[in-house]
Amino acid sequence: MKILYFDCTSGVSGDMLLSSLFSILGIDKFKELKGRIPFSDVDVSIKNVLRSEISCLQIEVRRENDQPKNIDEVFEIIDNSIFDEDIKEKGKKIFRMIAETEAELHRKDITEIHLHELSFIDSIFEILGVLFAIKELNVEKIYSSKIPVGRGVIEILHGKIPVPAPATLEILKGLPIYQVPIEEEITTPTGSAILKNIVSEFGVFPEMKVIDIGYGAGKKEILELPNFLRAILGERIFT
Repeated sequence: MKILYFDCTSGVSGDMLLSSLFSILGIDKFKELKGRIPFSDVDVSIKNVLRSEISCLQIEVRRENDQPKNIDEVFEIIDNSIFDEDIKEKGKKIFRMIAETEAELHRKDITEIHLHELSFIDSIFEILGVLFAIKELNVEKIYSSKIPVGRGVIEILHGKIPVPAPATLEILKGLPIYQVPIEEEITTPTGSAILKNIVSEFGVFPEMKVIDIGYGAGKKEILELPNFLRAILGERIFT
């Protein structure tokens, strides 16, 4: 039985999860992923970077034009993608969780949420990519460490907000979290929503025979943290 453990010591974001999994699967599989999503003008940066002198994969996805305007357009993109139905449905569930959380916080209807502000265009790749990678790896059960959050204040389009961001904290309800003395947003709404929908158990490292390890780099270099996420693939040990 294949299992997967996410070591989120430095926090979690959609791009860190995506990069850690394709660090195991390989770049050719990411190119296949890109061909499955109906975008023609996406700018993708794939590179190896050093975090605490450890080589990590960093994948960044950007698209400047023709952004989806509402949740229905996002769902249309997902429906037109080339994935199994279970991936599409879970992808839509994760997007809906993020959009509904933002709508509730801003006292808006879900149809009024401005998707460009939420960076949903890269989140499409991150969410569908993580789900696709897990299926390609034949993982049957997923575990994760407890989730760290930063502190302080950050500035977004709407103004200044506390860390963890309100949307992140709402999504993390019911999950084990702890605060670290870092004045940064180290855990994001997208990363939180993905974990909440795919992880069976949070806590200590499960017993396993390790098969492979993927390292996914965060965008920033943070002196106090390694700022990479480890995806540890293994075979479950039954005793």
